[in-house]
Amino acid sequence: MAGMPQRALGVRVYYDGSCGLCHRTVRLLALRDRAARLRFAPLHGATFLAETSAAERA
Repeated sequence: MAGMPQRALGVRVYYDGSCGLCHRTVRLLALRDRAARLRFAPLHGATFLAETSAAERA
């Protein structure tokens, strides 16, 4: 789309890094992601902070 920032191809999936169920789900999704389109990042990590605004985190 015009005016949209260019980002790496794929989809960023944020997850709760303290949650066991979330970790298991990430592993399952990663195994099924044969095209390697998913990128995972914990909600309390540097990637999440860098890629989201304070308003989005509120």
